[in-house]
Amino acid sequence: MRTRKKQREEWWLVLSSSCLAGGCWGILEAVIRLASSATGEYDAIFWGYVFYGLFGVLLALPLYGINSLLRHYFSASFRWSLYFCVVLSSLAFWILGTILFFFVAVVAVWLIDVFLRRSPLKILPTLKGGLAMGGALLILTAVFSLTTGPIQRKLSRPDQYESDNRNVLLLSIDGLRADRLRRGLSPSIDHLRSQSQIFEEAYSESTDSKIALQAILGGQHQWLSRGDIPDSFLSFSELALERGYHTGAIVNDISLGVYSNLDQGFEEYTFLPPHSPLPFTEGARRLSLIQFLLEIWAKQGNNPGRYYRSSSEVFAQIKEFLSDKGDENWFLYAHFRELEPPLFMENKQGFYRPKGREILKAYDDQLRRIDGSIGSFLVWFNQQPFAKNSVLILLSTKGASLGEDSNIPQLRVPLSIYVPQRPPMNHKGIVQLIDLPPTMGALLSFERQAWSGVNILHNSFQVRERPIYFRSEKGWSMIQLNGWRYMHYGDRQEGRLFNIDADPRQMRDLHIKEPRRREELRDILSTMETSQ
Repeated sequence: MRTRKKQREEWWLVLSSSCLAGGCWGILEAVIRLASSATGEYDAIFWGYVFYGLFGVLLALPLYGINSLLRHYFSASFRWSLYFCVVLSSLAFWILGTILFFFVAVVAVWLIDVFLRRSPLKILPTLKGGLAMGGALLILTAVFSLTTGPIQRKLSRPDQYESDNRNVLLLSIDGLRADRLRRGLSPSIDHLRSQSQIFEEAYSESTDSKIALQAILGGQHQWLSRGDIPDSFLSFSELALERGYHTGAIVNDISLGVYSNLDQGFEEYTFLPPHSPLPFTEGARRLSLIQFLLEIWAKQGNNPGRYYRSSSEVFAQIKEFLSDKGDENWFLYAHFRELEPPLFMENKQGFYRPKGREILKAYDDQLRRIDGSIGSFLVWFNQQPFAKNSVLILLSTKGASLGEDSNIPQLRVPLSIYVPQRPPMNHKGIVQLIDLPPTMGALLSFERQAWSGVNILHNSFQVRERPIYFRSEKGWSMIQLNGWRYMHYGDRQEGRLFNIDADPRQMRDLHIKEPRRREELRDILSTMETSQ
């Protein structure tokens, strides 16, 4: 009887230490990731405590085997503190990728051991003590999760909103490719583009949605080289709000949520989270373990809603915003993801993921769906009184990879700008997304800002030889000019150089054979990333 009791105590010693360590890490990660945010839904602290606590229970299984070896040599308090620190340090290493916690753990084991032996908390290794502490933390995090975050910063509302200027609706469709248009699959998009200013040589600054949106709103190359957007980031939405425009954004990707700081200057910044088994808010989804588990859960099913919200849901949000603000001027950004992998096909049993040659067919089917949603929206939009005074910008921040080399980013993207009473025209100059702020500013008669881009609707703009800048989500940057591409990898100095006209697959690195060309492009790249 005593042996079974002793075994239960040993099991609980391991379970309580690993569970509480996981829960404490959940609280710590939530604080690290969310405490400095402009706005926050602090339920992330509750979900972080619960999920990492359960994850800690799983880690207790291998620890119990270790416990069997150590129980004859170390006290219960020492072993409890050891397991607590091991789990906490392991989670820190997994999430943050740093071994710093392991060095701290050496001292922490001794301190916790002394603390447990000399304080009322020495009951922690016992069943009652562990349950009491775990329950108390659970209640505290549950109560704390009911509070809201700080009020959104940098939002200075004007005393009066404008009502006689142009409006701007910016539709960003991730994965849209110009070479898949005008094939009878997208009549609504094709019709809109036929009435617009079309830019045949448009390129994105990044295949990462967050970096691309920084270009669209920030208008400066210097912002794109930073991991986190600082408070000094000046968004086009802030300029619009200061000048009496209502501002709104509808995003469909967690990387674009309010914790990205891209919400600066928006009155309404709506994140449409994908469907999940539990009602996680954006704050909870940003915790690494929850996001990791949601990705696993999504990959097990064939429901597109597990990855993103449909275009019909996004357009429903757009209509709600425009119906509310339509009597006054507005600037609205909306984000779509249906054309970005993973792609889905539909049959009588539901959705499934295509393979091989079916990928192109799946892409075309998705293109038909989103084109139908755009067509229905445009019918409604053109019936509204504000339509005659509204600019519609249709673009993509990245082209979908449809069997091409995944190591070569799809830089070229479709871009069209519909301006009422302006005859349609095909423009041949090289443009990038960073040109949109000065272009929109000129359309809305804003004062000239320190933007890196140019007004691409100006009559004199026909630049054919212009550097194309690109920033990867993996940390490397690129400059392309006159058929040459130079790629720079973070702090590494050598870089890589390719003649993409002769070597489109980037198989031959010429950075040693072409030093003059390499230095020329590296200087241009450095200037673009540091210019004010």
